[in-house]
Order: sequence, then structure tokens, then C-alpha cells
Amino acid sequence: MAERETSVGPSLSPSPKTLLEVRNLRKSFGSLEVLKGVNVKAAKGDIVTLIGSSGSGKSTLIRCINFLEEPSAGEIVLDGQVFPALGEHRRTRKHNADLIALRRKVGMVFQSFNLWPHRNALENVMEGPVQALGVPRKDARERAHSYLEKVGLGDRTDHYPSQLSGGQQQRVAIARALAMEPEILLFDEPTSALDPELVGEVLRVMQGLASEGRTMIIVTHEMQFALEVSSEVVFLSKGNIEERGAPSDILRSPKSEALASFLQRYRS
Repeated sequence: MAERETSVGPSLSPSPKTLLEVRNLRKSFGSLEVLKGVNVKAAKGDIVTLIGSSGSGKSTLIRCINFLEEPSAGEIVLDGQVFPALGEHRRTRKHNADLIALRRKVGMVFQSFNLWPHRNALENVMEGPVQALGVPRKDARERAHSYLEKVGLGDRTDHYPSQLSGGQQQRVAIARALAMEPEILLFDEPTSALDPELVGEVLRVMQGLASEGRTMIIVTHEMQFALEVSSEVVFLSKGNIEERGAPSDILRSPKSEALASFLQRYRS
């Protein structure tokens, strides 16, 4: 009997598993359709950057991913679990429980920090693990210390938000999101509320997180940052994805007139 032929060629690495998928997402506010059937995917370790003009739907999209905005249609798939839009239907108890589970896996960093003004940096970071995850206070305190060190604020643990600069407050907010130890981090224009001289300190923290292989979806107007850290750049225009691809292709060789015009504003 003839011997079985054996392949000696190189084996192909399996494709990374899709961690997050946004499927045909639509969102309307009354008669205004802000998202018109958007599809986005991210595998573990991907950094997907959303760019576009004000009103293009970027922030609405990222807020729909964790249902801070209720999508009008479509679905979010996280690690294989489907979270459908309810549209006009009322939430059930099960759906609410599912959303709590979703938000434990998806961290969010907002434009405006959203820190508790009456709690210091350490207490702000501890709050989520204690209240949402049931982490014992001693363990949560150690976790909060660790993440504040990570963002360069180990010496500011007892400072209140009013005693911190905007950049420091945003770094506390990043530590707060990290303390929940989510699978995905969402950033909604995290530097847009900062004075120009404070932007760099926040971007450096985010670059550090990117180098660790964290999965991140980022809305930003920082084009150089997007070029340096993204695995994919997605350009939204009027609620649609106009272009998407590798950052060097999208940001250096735009194909659509809308993207070329958008980028021109950052080059002039």
C-alpha cells in the first residue's frame, strides 16, 4: 500500500478570533438617522480607530456598542454572545441582565472624565470593582493602586478631581476603566476636552496600553496617534462607513473626496 503523502510546507496560523462584531447597526433620533447600517469587527488585540467630522456618527457608534445609546436596529456580538437592538420593544429583565454582563466586559473612557468630585483618585478607581464586581475593598484598593501607578499617578492617590489637571483626571478615568479588567476598552474622544499641552500625557498612556495588546475601539481626532497605533482606521461620513483599512493606506492615500477633504484640515 502506498504511503500517505505528507505536506512539508509551512502551516498557516489560524485567523484571530473575532472578539467584537457590530452588525448592520442603525440609530435614529426621531426622524434623523445617525447610523445607517454600520459594520465593524475587532479581533483580540486589535485597535480600531474611528475618525470623521463632527456629526458623522462616531460617538453614537461607540456608545451603542455598550448600549449607553439603544441602537434602533442591528446587533452587537461580544465573544460570540449576541446582543440585539430592541428598537421599539421594551427591555426585558433578561435583556437588562445581559447588558450588565456586557458592560462588565467593555470599559468606557469618556470625553469629560465623569469622576466623582467628592471621592479622591483611589476611591474613584475602587468604586467599580467594589460595587459592580463585588471585589473586597482590600483587594480593590490594591488593584486601584496598581492601575494608578500604571497611568503615572501613583503619587496622586489621595488627590480629589478638583486638585488634578484635566490630563490627570483623564488618566484617573483610564485607571478606573482598567480596574474593571474589561476585555475591550472604548475611548470616546478622550483628549478633546484637554488643553493642547495635556494631550500628550494621555496619548502616551494609551500607546502603552496598545503595546500590551489590549483590544481598543477609539474615537479620536489625533491623526498621528491613529497612524501609529491602529490596526484599522474607519472613516465615517453622514452615518456610513466611507472608507476603512490599514492606517497608512487610509491616512496617507485616501480614495474618497470626503476623506481627502477631512484629512486636509489636519495638514493645513
